[in-house]
Amino acid sequence: MARHLLTLDSLGRDGIRHTLGLAAHVKSRGGMTRDALAGGRVGMIFDKPSTRTRVSFEAAAWGLGMLPIALRPDELQLGRGETVPTRLASCRAISRPW
Repeated sequence: MARHLLTLDSLGRDGIRHTLGLAAHVKSRGGMTRDALAGGRVGMIFDKPSTRTRVSFEAAAWGLGMLPIALRPDELQLGRGETVPTRLASCRAISRPW
């Protein structure tokens, strides 16, 4: 089952320590993550425009071999009847492996 990081509270103390330890391990291996998720896709929704944030996330996705798909609020049809569950279903479909 997929796990999603929505808030740090959802990780808990042990989860945060594990995540930081894993990050330190990956960083120490230098290049180990290159293409680690090749062929995957990541859907990104940014409610507020931020070029720096979007480009940083896209660069990270490309570095992992993934296809980044950035969605803007004006593309999501929320104001025209698309519900949040429908929006989430679309994002899940985008993020599925090829």
